Amino acid sequence: MERRILIAGSGGQGIIFMGEILSLSAMLEGKEITSFPSYGVEKIGGFARCTVIISEEMIGSPVSETIDILIVMNKQALERFKTKIAPGGMLFYDSSMTEPSLPDSSIRKIKVPALDRAVSFNNLKGTNMVMLGAFAAQTGLIKLSTLLNALDIVTPEHRKDAIAINKKLLREGYLIIEDKKSED
Repeated sequence: MERRILIAGSGGQGIIFMGEILSLSAMLEGKEITSFPSYGVEKIGGFARCTVIISEEMIGSPVSETIDILIVMNKQALERFKTKIAPGGMLFYDSSMTEPSLPDSSIRKIKVPALDRAVSFNNLKGTNMVMLGAFAAQTGLIKLSTLLNALDIVTPEHRKDAIAINKKLLREGYLIIEDKKSED
């Protein structure tokens, strides 16, 4: 099992932080990972992305023309990377975005009300945590408990006060998908 994941959006949306949590979580679960964060020089408001490859075995090449899973935080990221999703792949996108058209009908679209849920917790910056929780629930690649543990480790000292709300938002994202699964 090897999954190539691309997280993309704008600087300030927590793209790199999501990649750090996901990467550490995979390592804590004994998986192989590579991670490539990338952001424009302007950082806040500029383009940001993080590629994470998770595998049960050694990763042969960290470079690929396609990705298995795309997590987008805005429309610009969707337009820029939607053609890179491999047939049968997944797209995670916020429900505040319009329904995306994709080049391949076999790509599974996962609509997540991440922004709405983050706002309901009075934490606009937590949209990324809701999305990451939903990703974990939908894919089963990482356990929620491992994400919560990794959040404690990765959060910088000057932001430790945000851990409690970020954990709530991770759980909220996870429950969104679990609730959808129980409805099906």
